[in-house]
Amino acid sequence: MAAKAETEQAIIDSLKRVGQEYKISFEEFSTETFSGGAYKAGKWTYKLNNQWLAVNYWFSAFSNRKEEVKITYQTDEDAAKLDADLRECVNNLRRFVKRKTSTF
Repeated sequence: MAAKAETEQAIIDSLKRVGQEYKISFEEFSTETFSGGAYKAGKWTYKLNNQWLAVNYWFSAFSNRKEEVKITYQTDEDAAKLDADLRECVNNLRRFVKRKTSTF
């Protein structure tokens, strides 16, 4: 069973790999940045909350789409499964963004 710090680092590393594959740069979500309206269109963020990871795509400072995935890495320590789960989550969000932005 992986420790919480090890799990968080594995998730961040996996997000970097997936991001490199899709040429996406993920930034950790910050309430202060959100409150200041600094998230502009095209920004990708993530927020880790216990067993869940939320990935957001920002259409504007206060409009976003969120996709969540349950993290099982703490119990199975399977990095390949983690990569696959995160890739599926990002793919679902990318498909939605593509549909939404193509309608304008």
